[in-house]
Amino acid sequence: MIRPAKQSDLQQVRAIMNDMNLLTVSRRDPSLRQVAFDPREAQEAGRIHVFMDHTTIAGLTVFWEDGMALHIQFFVVDPKYKQRGVGQALLTHLDQIALADHCLRVILHPGANVFEVTSFCRARGFLQIDKRMLNGHECLYFERSLQ
Repeated sequence: MIRPAKQSDLQQVRAIMNDMNLLTVSRRDPSLRQVAFDPREAQEAGRIHVFMDHTTIAGLTVFWEDGMALHIQFFVVDPKYKQRGVGQALLTHLDQIALADHCLRVILHPGANVFEVTSFCRARGFLQIDKRMLNGHECLYFERSLQ
């Protein structure tokens, strides 16, 4: 089941985000800072949606809308749930939100070293549109049209 994150989910959300940060920072120069993210504000705004497996968060996404685009800031699947359809279900859920809000495209902002996300995106029709440095982190920008 996919639903907006509740305040009671925030401890699990923080743990998953911390694990993701540790993994991605270890793949780069370890002297780089981890991405600072406090989920409280995003949760209160309804911008975090979680894929629940009973009481466990199997995956989550943090997003926002900007005009005619839905931007995916974070897209994380717990390693124990990889290859089980969690990522595809989250992406389909985001597409439904974007279409309901009349967005024309979905834009994803993964770090350049998050190979799993970039290959997942390419396999689902996303095209790389840009590459930028943001706070010392190399970020890729992928876009997919919803038309």
